[in-house]
Amino acid sequence: MQDDGQIRHRLEQVLACNLYGVISSIAPAKYPGNRRDSLLLAVGEAQLSVIDYDPAAHAFKTRMLYNYEQDDQRQMFLQQTFTPQVRVDSENRSAAMLIYGSRLVVVPLIKPAKNTTDVVHHSYVVDLKKLDEKVNNVKDFQFLHGYCEPTILLLYEPLRTWPGRVAVRKDTCSIVAIALNIRDKVHPIIWSQNNLPFDSLYALPVPKPTGGVLIFAVNSLLYLNQSIPPFGVLLNSLALKTTDFPLQKQGDYMLTLDDSQAVVMESERVLISLKSGDLYLITLLSDGMRSIKRFSWMKAASSVLTSCLCMATGNYIFLGSRFGNSILLYYQEKSSVTANILEEQSNKRLRVHIALLLYQHSLAFLVDVVVSGLYFVPYEQMEARS
Repeated sequence: MQDDGQIRHRLEQVLACNLYGVISSIAPAKYPGNRRDSLLLAVGEAQLSVIDYDPAAHAFKTRMLYNYEQDDQRQMFLQQTFTPQVRVDSENRSAAMLIYGSRLVVVPLIKPAKNTTDVVHHSYVVDLKKLDEKVNNVKDFQFLHGYCEPTILLLYEPLRTWPGRVAVRKDTCSIVAIALNIRDKVHPIIWSQNNLPFDSLYALPVPKPTGGVLIFAVNSLLYLNQSIPPFGVLLNSLALKTTDFPLQKQGDYMLTLDDSQAVVMESERVLISLKSGDLYLITLLSDGMRSIKRFSWMKAASSVLTSCLCMATGNYIFLGSRFGNSILLYYQEKSSVTANILEEQSNKRLRVHIALLLYQHSLAFLVDVVVSGLYFVPYEQMEARS
């Protein structure tokens, strides 16, 4: 609590320790019976460490260790060409780690049958090349929302190409979704789609009730869902020559999504940070039948060059940066009447105010984003404006 009556939050370092390896990926998960989250750390070529925080000792303690750096898993790789990536299901039913580009380590987080003494099911490896779709060269993978079983979507490129060869081969990326039956260790394919832009970078699952997944490419942005037709928009003129995927042109913006970071704020809103440091708020507009009709882009602010984005509780967003100071950002939304913001919903008049409260060291100011432009308001005037 400050003298002016405003509550200001900040991040403080409470623990630092040295690890015996370089972390390639990190994700939180909650094991059965635990009050606190555990941390899953992917290190080395194919190692996974699960650590817990012990408040009594004020230190991290190792819960489990997994090592899959065997010769049969390396597939004759003489050097490390793929860094391991770890993901966790949103409902904490399972975790997965991608190793060597085509092997998926499934780490269950649910309790087995009552007649066993194990806390969780044993981990196992899925060879993606043995699936019906022959998955190889995986670019990204994510757990999808809204499925009865843990479902993983894989973004991969079976036959690679590069920008100098798009005249001969393009749209080489594909997706496939597999359902994980942890008890029986089977993984049927429930959804697949081919002929996606070759410059597809990563996937971002969209929570319920919208569902589906966003595919971020260098020159385009796609929305895919199992039950509705795909939708995509081009972000610059290069997309017209590098892909045959049906894309729509919306607005006159010229953007590229390479080296971008994205995080879901709500089921229909995504915050994306570009390599220039600009923050854009993307709203997914539907037609009432779960079918996405268009994307609404709005520049929110300019910040540091981010290496990661993370949503926190209490309307906070953490922007991690390797090139500058990391930032804890607070956002607040207000709605009032305005004239015809959305062309598709002309009968609904809406005005959106997004206030981004930016904390960095001792400097705090309020960024008030209005549809007509961007205005910076001194922090002392926040009371008067509210």
